[in-house]
Amino acid sequence: MVNTRPSSPSMADPIIIGAGPIGATLALALAKNGIPVTLLDKGCHQDILQDDFDRRAYALSLGTITFFKELGVWDAMKPHAQPIQNIWVVAEKTNSPLVFDHADLSPAPMGYIIESQWVLRALYDHMTRTPQITWQQKTTVAQITQDAHTATVHLERQLDTPAEGTTAMPLQTPLIIAADGRFSALAKDTSIPIKRWSYDQYAVVCPLAHTIPHEGWAFELFTTHGPFAILPMVDRPADHKAEGVQHMSSLVWSVPKVYAEFLLSQTPQAFERILKNRFGNSLGTLSLAGARRSYPLSGIIMKQFYEGRIAFAGDAICGIHPVAGQGLNLGIQGVGTLAQIIIDAYQLGLDPGREEVLQQYHRGHRGVARIMAAGSHSIVKMFEHPSPLIRRLMGKGLGMVNQAPFFKRHLMRYAMGIHHTRPAVMGKSPL
Repeated sequence: MVNTRPSSPSMADPIIIGAGPIGATLALALAKNGIPVTLLDKGCHQDILQDDFDRRAYALSLGTITFFKELGVWDAMKPHAQPIQNIWVVAEKTNSPLVFDHADLSPAPMGYIIESQWVLRALYDHMTRTPQITWQQKTTVAQITQDAHTATVHLERQLDTPAEGTTAMPLQTPLIIAADGRFSALAKDTSIPIKRWSYDQYAVVCPLAHTIPHEGWAFELFTTHGPFAILPMVDRPADHKAEGVQHMSSLVWSVPKVYAEFLLSQTPQAFERILKNRFGNSLGTLSLAGARRSYPLSGIIMKQFYEGRIAFAGDAICGIHPVAGQGLNLGIQGVGTLAQIIIDAYQLGLDPGREEVLQQYHRGHRGVARIMAAGSHSIVKMFEHPSPLIRRLMGKGLGMVNQAPFFKRHLMRYAMGIHHTRPAVMGKSPL
């Protein structure tokens, strides 16, 4: 357990459950603004130091990066983050691409691609040096009880020595923030209606090396079975048998479960031949540069983003398809909205867990969450439509958008996270 604040939490301290990027970002945002927090983590942050940790990559929008700069964590992430300069989007069996060029909007890149471990490393390192954060690891929530004024979290700890016992002193708080992921156990214990759906797809992800530099290009191909994306990554030093660097990208390939199992079962050489047949030679020779993994793809949205004194955040309230790379950015935007509302409540001397306060969060984030969930779902379903005519029309539609500069710039602003009014806690708009 890492406990960066020697005293036990007071009744005024919010409690955050879940130490992924959403929970960690919220903890830092509140602590930076003078609000001590307790962060409960069922895992141990040392796990992320393993070289083979989760190889998924995040697409970080400029809006998210500006927030990370405000929190003082971006400098640690930046050396591992690859700028996205251009995006090429095309539908299978069409020749009408949609091309996003960052120069059409600003000199800044459209965003960055970074492995998940580097985001967490930077957040975790900063949290261990933030005295306003009490970080309790290997701790799970057994039960939450509430009354009119407080919520009580009953804990269990995973100790190395069973004889020491696993119970811990309950914590009382005016506000709990559940950031425990898409399959939130806390959300299941509420009466809030939750809409869930499956895409009947798995995302096959892995790092790729290639012989031609990507120059900041991201590629996305829509197929009848799901989107196929190759995203630019930071170059790696070449192995001991070669000089220079390895040019790197990340594959995110959404396919039915049976085909995902087939792709994972192939030898590296056979898998690379399949990639060549699908993608061609735009990046030269493609080769595996790490383990292949797969993840089931699903969606979720809660009807209400709080119940009682529990507010939900990140994928716990809205999980979307990775087709547009906006999942983490949507969660971080929600964190900014929630953090600002909590900060304002403390500054006004209000109870941060009262219904009027949490209603502001729900109203402030509900619209964008619903738009992103519906938008990403519609994109996937339209390009997978059983009608060849509908699929051809969608493919031609990409080319039509490409010829509409005003609309294309509007889409770019959404992708870059600069299309809306930003809470002050997230920093000024980068453009």
